[in-house]
Amino acid sequence: MRRIVLAPLILALSSPAFAGIPESLKPTKWMKINQAWMIDTEDVELKGSKFRFYVERRATKDEVGERDYIASYVGKLRLRCSDFSSKIEVRYENPPFGSYYQGGAWEKIRPDMMAYQLANYFCFLSGVEGYTREGEEEYVGLGIQMSSDQKTGNIVINRVIKDSPAAKSGVMQGDELISIDDWSMKGLGIDKALQLMKGEEGEKVSIVIQRTNELDKIKFSFKREKITIDEPDWVKKIIKTVQSKPVIEERTGRTNCDSPVWRNRPECFDY
Repeated sequence: MRRIVLAPLILALSSPAFAGIPESLKPTKWMKINQAWMIDTEDVELKGSKFRFYVERRATKDEVGERDYIASYVGKLRLRCSDFSSKIEVRYENPPFGSYYQGGAWEKIRPDMMAYQLANYFCFLSGVEGYTREGEEEYVGLGIQMSSDQKTGNIVINRVIKDSPAAKSGVMQGDELISIDDWSMKGLGIDKALQLMKGEEGEKVSIVIQRTNELDKIKFSFKREKITIDEPDWVKKIIKTVQSKPVIEERTGRTNCDSPVWRNRPECFDY
């Protein structure tokens, strides 16, 4: 893997453009989203159609291929629900050199971005037409949610639903999915994996996983059941946080915090 080159985008440590990126993570309000991400569930802002979140990302073992490659940072992630776009400003920790700040431009949200999950969960709160609350969902399956690692292509289990067949059998978040009913996942992709997981209630299915720090692969066999998915606790907490705050109208007139001219002004620090 190549070294991440930050130099063209680095700003001085004292630059007000990055004011507001948290210097510390308080465990009372930061909650885990998945294996790599955490989010501040209390310090969230909704202004018009735009959200501001504080997030932390920690590189997983598969992402650290060389000593100088680090995909870890704390940042300010913003959503613009009106056109399904996002931008993020982050602080990388590089022990030999200190902290480095990097900013990005607004871009359309893709399914492989953390912003995609946040937009689907929270944009209904903005009042923008077309968004509905995810809420409770029911389906027949094993109680496993998966994602595809962008670098390796491996299928990784990122959530195991409580009281589901997978949870009762001991499947864990972070397990790598090797096969489903003797279908190897190598090169098949996430869509095929999801297709193989589907079936009728009561049908038997077996999966093989590789667990971190385990030499041998583990095989599980179970029957598909009706699964009810509730909103994760971190989502419920953020919704409660937003709904408890007064409605803040989006800035109008001459103030344009997306503009470089306005970005460093005090009224835009926490935009």
